[in-house]
Amino acid sequence: MAEDPWSFVVIADPHIAETFASKNETHPWYKSSFQKHLATVKRIKKFYGGELVLIPGDTNGGKWYTRSFARDKLGNVSLTPEEAVLIASHGCYGTLRKIFVEGGYERMLVAIGDHELGGNGWMPGSSKNSALNAYRQGFQLELNRDEDGEFLYSKSIGSAPSRPFGTAYENTSFALQYKNVLFVTIDCFHDKGRVFQNRVRGLGGEGSVTVTVQGKHLDWFESVLREARIDDSIKHIVVQAHVPILQPVRKVESSGQFFDWGEKSNFWKVMETYNVDIYLAGEVHTTTVSKRTSSNLLQVVSRGNKFNNFLGFTVTDDSIEIKAYNEVGGSPQSVNNTYTQFGQLVLDKSKEGTKIEATGVLELLSVDRALIRFDFERIFPLNSREVIGLGDKHKILPTEKWIRGVLSNQSMYNKGSLEQQYDAQVANIELIPGRRGARAGKFTEKSRFSIFARGPHGAGNLVSYNIWIKTGEKNSEMVIVHYGQVWGDLLNGKTGKDFHTLTLDNGNPTLYISPNSKLIPVNSLQLNDDKWHHISVSMSENSCLLSEVLMYIDGNKVDAFVPNLDKHIFHVTSGSMSIAGFGYTSNFDELFPHMKPFVGALDEFILLGKPAVNQLGWMTAPSYVVRYATNCVAKSGLSTTTVITSHKKCRKLCDRTSWCKGYQLSKQTGQNQCTLFEMPEYGTHISKVRCAILP
Repeated sequence: MAEDPWSFVVIADPHIAETFASKNETHPWYKSSFQKHLATVKRIKKFYGGELVLIPGDTNGGKWYTRSFARDKLGNVSLTPEEAVLIASHGCYGTLRKIFVEGGYERMLVAIGDHELGGNGWMPGSSKNSALNAYRQGFQLELNRDEDGEFLYSKSIGSAPSRPFGTAYENTSFALQYKNVLFVTIDCFHDKGRVFQNRVRGLGGEGSVTVTVQGKHLDWFESVLREARIDDSIKHIVVQAHVPILQPVRKVESSGQFFDWGEKSNFWKVMETYNVDIYLAGEVHTTTVSKRTSSNLLQVVSRGNKFNNFLGFTVTDDSIEIKAYNEVGGSPQSVNNTYTQFGQLVLDKSKEGTKIEATGVLELLSVDRALIRFDFERIFPLNSREVIGLGDKHKILPTEKWIRGVLSNQSMYNKGSLEQQYDAQVANIELIPGRRGARAGKFTEKSRFSIFARGPHGAGNLVSYNIWIKTGEKNSEMVIVHYGQVWGDLLNGKTGKDFHTLTLDNGNPTLYISPNSKLIPVNSLQLNDDKWHHISVSMSENSCLLSEVLMYIDGNKVDAFVPNLDKHIFHVTSGSMSIAGFGYTSNFDELFPHMKPFVGALDEFILLGKPAVNQLGWMTAPSYVVRYATNCVAKSGLSTTTVITSHKKCRKLCDRTSWCKGYQLSKQTGQNQCTLFEMPEYGTHISKVRCAILP
């Protein structure tokens, strides 16, 4: 008999329960926070339903191992880290459970996040590491057991036990069949007992704890999936853990942790083998849906910060529908209690093969297109479209933002596949005639162009920068494109991770990944000749050596070398990007006091998640705009041109002294011409020929 449609909700990284870790029921803060969050949960239950709730980690802050927490929050400095963690866990998780139960969600499935383990990173011998067992113990006692101490999720899946007995995860990883869905919750944090970072493979980097599922833990997981696939009552399999596996994903105000080996991990391969439908994750505080061509397994990464966002799932025997909800209103985040749907995805298994249809923020991320693309054609008001997380204590959608001492109230839209989350906040940029399209940006030292989102760089992930520049500035080193850490003091801290900064050093493009590691041309290039030049610096593969980064100028490969300290690239995972300056990042101006913001003109910046070598043709070709001109004929060389007569005209006319989208004034004939290029708009290979224009 077919199961009636039913629903559940997913709230990733809610970060609402820290107050309850140190405040009892008599404290005013406890009471106000409890009532506020309870009201929100009740509202979600009333209007969006859900028979259960999934939380893929990060319910709190979790820094309970410190002496200051024991002294200032618990009032007992003599507590050991383990004792303090257990006390805090009781208040935090006990109250969290109470909020959801009273709000209408009797059943809640919660995954361990990094904040449930004190927050990344973890150094051997530290008080945080000594308390790891206490963190897990306090978590499972409050969330995974009933009042009699019995484990809540003890029913086997076929012959497979519901949890991985004999491992460190036997109380924090578990499987539950609810109606026609198997839910598997995974604790993905593995302590190697030593500092672990592999630059060659792009693994680890957070001290002794890394993100992986292996050994007996993985064996148990596979046994559960194997049994599920021979049980006809299980129509769908949903797995949740805290950390994304597929990269890149959108990120904002996050440490950006990642899963070792990513899609090559045995964990991902096992999910593909047994046709898992959905892998749920959090960590990065924004929403991305991804898949690989090798299977229909969807990675759904989402945001639930302070109930600012959440996902609603509706399940039938042959389909799963997901709706993404975003808070709206003129008040600060988490107090509006009003949501709008801003994405929908339907996983349809009713016929042979799986059909996936998605819109809005749940549309599948394309890694073949440009991830970030700024064309410099238009500048918009800052509040014209939302960047999740940019809001402040006053409103969700701010009208201004400070960037390194300059107030921005404008935005430039990202036209890459990471979309509006990577819109730039800009200031003091004048639009002038450009090299690509109609316009370019004119920059001064007071200009600002910064992306509030984190990434998309991460560990060894491949990135390539591509940009047009024009400047006549001499005897200076200017920042062209920058990515670097947001938190921490660069002069005093050692992260063991790299930034990714492209500069123009007296006319020579230079790529830095650390203060003493840079890639420079073998021969002086002198690109500060006040002419347009295209610069491309592209990693050749994931985690490549800095010396293996490929540099192209105006489409031609340039020999480059690393004077000293060549190393495999391992990006900081919590960094931010900017153009023509250091943007929102930390004190890079103190680390590089001789560098200054770019002064000159910039046009069409493109960031790819793949090598640029096969994309240079269209990126350096004469500029083009699609869908305006028609009936181009008379092929000649790389282009096809025809005189546009009165009965074969482009979308609109322009005068003899200017040019517009669709066609231009020919210098040779004085007539308007249309030019056709067999090149795609965003770098994806298509066979359809499109009309375009010459600069």
